[in-house]
Amino acid sequence: MFFLWCGKVRLQFEESVFPPSDKGGDSPALALIAIDQLLGQSFLSKLYTSPESHRRAIARLRDYVPDFDTGYRPWWSYKAGVTKAEAQLRAKRLVSNLADSSAKILELTANPEYLASLKVYADDSDKSPARAARLRAANATMWRIEQEKKIKSALTYRPRALGTE
Repeated sequence: MFFLWCGKVRLQFEESVFPPSDKGGDSPALALIAIDQLLGQSFLSKLYTSPESHRRAIARLRDYVPDFDTGYRPWWSYKAGVTKAEAQLRAKRLVSNLADSSAKILELTANPEYLASLKVYADDSDKSPARAARLRAANATMWRIEQEKKIKSALTYRPRALGTE
């Protein structure tokens, strides 16, 4: 997880220094989308179900500052961007935002009921017909706890009243 977060920060750092001049297949935006999709769909819920590993990943992330050697050039076509120092300041803000928002999840997973419900989501091995009902119940529990603690995690979806869109 730490490496995916670092990859996201590194890619945005490089885009600041070397803004892509092309669109489409030669743009690093595709890599960023892929990283975000991996984070969101595969790894975050599994990391969050292990609060100690999550805590260690946040601690490591807080120390990460992207850099490159003189003469480094990315694989995409680019135009002039910000200085490396400015890009590093932006990266530090991004690291801080990622770590701070992720730390809020630690507050939620400190609640055993929330953590148990999150583990229902992370259990990809459950293919039973009852899984949908378990997911709804887990979501309702997580949603309730987030509302009580006034923390939005983006892990739950807001329940809608029947018949509304």
